[in-house]
Amino acid sequence: MILNIKGKSLSLNLKKLLYCCGFIGFFASGTICEMTDYQQFQKPILIFSIIILILGVGIVKKHSGINGIIRTSYNLSYILFFISMLCSFIVHFETGILINAFGVILIWWVTNWTMPYARSKGIYSLEREWFLLACFQSLILGYTIITSGVTINRFQGIFYNSNATGGAGATLCAIAIPYFLFVYLNRKRGDTTKLIFSVIVIVLSVFVTLISTSRTSILTVAGMLVLMFLLMIKEINNKKRLLRIALIVVMAIIVLFFMLRSQYVESILEVIIEKFVARKGNEFAGRQNRWDIVFDRLSFFGNGEESAIGTHNTFLGFLDEYGYSAIISWALYIVFSLYNSLRIAFSKSTNQMKYLPLFSFVCFFLLSMFEGMMLKTIMLICLYSGNIIYLIKKEIGEKGKIKVYINKRGYYET
Repeated sequence: MILNIKGKSLSLNLKKLLYCCGFIGFFASGTICEMTDYQQFQKPILIFSIIILILGVGIVKKHSGINGIIRTSYNLSYILFFISMLCSFIVHFETGILINAFGVILIWWVTNWTMPYARSKGIYSLEREWFLLACFQSLILGYTIITSGVTINRFQGIFYNSNATGGAGATLCAIAIPYFLFVYLNRKRGDTTKLIFSVIVIVLSVFVTLISTSRTSILTVAGMLVLMFLLMIKEINNKKRLLRIALIVVMAIIVLFFMLRSQYVESILEVIIEKFVARKGNEFAGRQNRWDIVFDRLSFFGNGEESAIGTHNTFLGFLDEYGYSAIISWALYIVFSLYNSLRIAFSKSTNQMKYLPLFSFVCFFLLSMFEGMMLKTIMLICLYSGNIIYLIKKEIGEKGKIKVYINKRGYYET
């Protein structure tokens, strides 16, 4: 009997180890693809991580925890996007399109079926997954600062350009803010360490984004910080919470005051302002020319990947490569996801990840306006958030009232 128990324990620990390695590799692949010396390893790491996740979890069977997820509006739109890619493949017959199409649907399967199934079996929990996401992204940014040193103009580090560095910082911010909000607004005894850790991660992400001087990333982080304060204000329901938020605002003003008096920070701001104003026309001229080319050669099934150009815009990239049907289905996926994310963020749910979908999709949408975000970490997090939306919607019910309880595994129980 003891041997059996030990055998089961060993099996579970091995699954946890495999799942942890696969989980980190899966999301890290979206950041590795932006590194100068490691770009070529993105797809092998992504594929290998998916294999590890599937092997670690086992064969996924249909069960009550994931019934109905395909029928959600945002997932139906995503499946239509996959079908649009297949149609584009049939028209252009390019192997690259077919590979990307099956990659897109396989990633959706892993984030919406494999990972939730692992949580339902006690292999991992939502909070631990958040911790892994925050840690690996923080370690990458910390490593690039230590090894490359800090510059105040277009800080690049180990990434291929400063925009990639800024995007990595914005992605970390989208990971950290939701957890900070939940811990702060639902603070309990013993949560101080979690609160401090989330604040440190937010500060790191903002700092890296600022020194990258990437305008898109800076505006994205600024938008997320404003959204964070709006959600904090919305949750004011007693004097104690009001005083806490007022204290945070006062401390932020004091810190900002001393930062602005620093010559180092002043130099960073000068560079940022100069990029926003002085070189505004020159910086966007190249992108505008590429966008004009896309609109001049619009096609229902796109122009394929072999003739695609770097559009610096995720949506226009899909329009150029896969056509009208792809961009319409992808736009519907983003709209439906944002709507449901807003709904659960303002709900009475007590799930610790309730804010992650909203910040993930806001970050992805804003970064996508001037950068290609296909298979980047923030896109993978958005797909991962799809199941969180589904779980919390099952929790709050159609009328916004709590119907079921989501346990610590991130899995709902009636």
